Amino acid sequence: MGIKKRKITEYQQDKQNANKGNTRGQAMIDASFAESGAGRSVLVTADNVLIAGNHAIEGAIKAGITDVIEVETDGTQLVVVKRVDLQAGDKKAKRLSLADNRSNEINLTHDAEQLMQDIDLLEGLFRQDEIDELFADHAAELETALALDAPKDKEKSRVTKRKYIIKPVLSADEIRVFERALKATGKINRGEALIDICKQYLDSQV
Repeated sequence: MGIKKRKITEYQQDKQNANKGNTRGQAMIDASFAESGAGRSVLVTADNVLIAGNHAIEGAIKAGITDVIEVETDGTQLVVVKRVDLQAGDKKAKRLSLADNRSNEINLTHDAEQLMQDIDLLEGLFRQDEIDELFADHAAELETALALDAPKDKEKSRVTKRKYIIKPVLSADEIRVFERALKATGKINRGEALIDICKQYLDSQV
């Protein structure tokens, strides 16, 4: 473990970042860095790839920040960033806090295609209805169907433990053909509908 000074350009953006960000959110991040400077830390792997803070790094670079203080940790300690120029209750401190919360909220734009690649990692992070909504516009590209236990009640309607994972690959010349096939199954859950289509196809080949 150690602390060292490095250059901000020594870190690499995460090419598999599931947050695409957006113009408005990035503008808020950029403005906060320009107005208040750096606040929270970003997170990188041992091989210097950003896994949290990709958009923050962009804002820092635009604000002219070139140097970083790197704190090594194995996850058993919490890294605290102390702004010695701020006091609790100061307008500048409040502004920085509000900007941090709001810019993170606004700049979140899920990359559904990237999340499809990591769908087995979404358990506990998304409810099933959220997954269905997230992938609603990507039916033709959907390659992974999950078999999930049905939630017992609304309060516990989180993604539950998977029994198995099926990875079918289907193709159609037009997305509306695919949508009609899903609708024809009569299933509300798109994953279950996809499984039905696969079963029907396999049965037809026997």
